[in-house]
Amino acid sequence: MTRKFAVEMLPLFASGQLKPIIDSRYPFDRIADAHIAMGANANTGKILIDISSAGD
Repeated sequence: MTRKFAVEMLPLFASGQLKPIIDSRYPFDRIADAHIAMGANANTGKILIDISSAGD
């Protein structure tokens, strides 16, 4: 299944034909909140962690 996904679906994401649905974004310092949100199973898309400010 993973190989089939990589062969058939990843090119569609790369070309922009498919786009992931983003439910929410969390800064790295709120990763625990993101984990709680994921555990609640209430998201309808991807939960993103912004690491651009991690370690500042």
